[in-house]
Amino acid sequence: MKSQAFDFSLSLGRTAGQKSVLAPANHLAYLKYMGKTRRSFSDQMQIYLDQLAFEHSEKIFPCSEMVKQELIEFYKVEESKLEVLYPPFNTSKFTPHLKKEKTRLRKENGIGENQKVFIFVSTGHKRKGLDFLLKLFSLLDSKQYMLLVSGKPEVKTELKNIKNIGFNSHLNEWYALSDYLIHPAKYEPYGQIITEAIYMKTPVLISDNVGAKELVTNKEGKVLPEGDLDIWLQTILSVQLSDFSFDEDFVTKNQLSLEAHMTKMLSKM
Repeated sequence: MKSQAFDFSLSLGRTAGQKSVLAPANHLAYLKYMGKTRRSFSDQMQIYLDQLAFEHSEKIFPCSEMVKQELIEFYKVEESKLEVLYPPFNTSKFTPHLKKEKTRLRKENGIGENQKVFIFVSTGHKRKGLDFLLKLFSLLDSKQYMLLVSGKPEVKTELKNIKNIGFNSHLNEWYALSDYLIHPAKYEPYGQIITEAIYMKTPVLISDNVGAKELVTNKEGKVLPEGDLDIWLQTILSVQLSDFSFDEDFVTKNQLSLEAHMTKMLSKM
C-alpha cells in the first residue's frame, strides 16, 4: 500500500493503514450486551485490532447510528471521522412481488394457511435470542403459531411449533410465506435481514438492541424491549397484519441499494 498511490482504500474491518474502514460491529459493545465481564485472550486481541483500525483510519463507516455511538463511547473515536453507512442488500432477489405467492409457497411447504408464521434467521443463536424465542413459543398454541428457524446449527427442541428450515439459498421465499420476521437479539449491530424482510413487505418484530431499528417505523414493524417476555407474548397474541403498511420507496429513501451505498461511500473520500 505504501509503495503505490491510491485515491481511495477500504478495509472491511480490523485492518490498520487504510484511508477508510467499515465498522460492522465492535467487540467492547458485544461484551457489554452479552454481559461478559471477564476478557479472554481472544477478547483482548479483538479489542486491540478494533482500536488499531479506528485510530489509524481517516474515515470510519459504522453500520448504524447505534454502532456510531458505541465507537464514540467505548473507543473515544472523534465524531468527525464517523459516517453511518447502512449495508446494502440484493434488491433483485428480495423483491416485493414474491409476497403475492404466499398461499402457493405455504402449500408447497406444508404450512397451514391460517397459522401465524414467524421466521427467525440466525447463525449466532445465543446472541440473537433463540433461547428467548423457545421460551416464548412454549407459551403459544402450536396449532396457531409457528416459528421457522433458518440458519445453523439446527435447533434441538420438542416444541411442535418450531420448524428447522436450515441455511438455504431461497430465504426470499421463506420471507414471502411468513407473516412476520422476529429478531429478539441481545445484541445486533445492524441486522440486514430486517431491511430485506421490510422490502418484501414482511413486518418485523425486533428488540431495541438491534441497530436496524433506526429504519423501522410503526408502519413496518415493532421495536420491543429486549428480554421482556410478557411484552413480546402480548404483542404476538395481538398483532395483526393490517397494522402495517410499506413505502414503495423504502430502499431509495434509506440508500439501501448497492449503487446508492457505493455512491455515498465514495463521496466521503
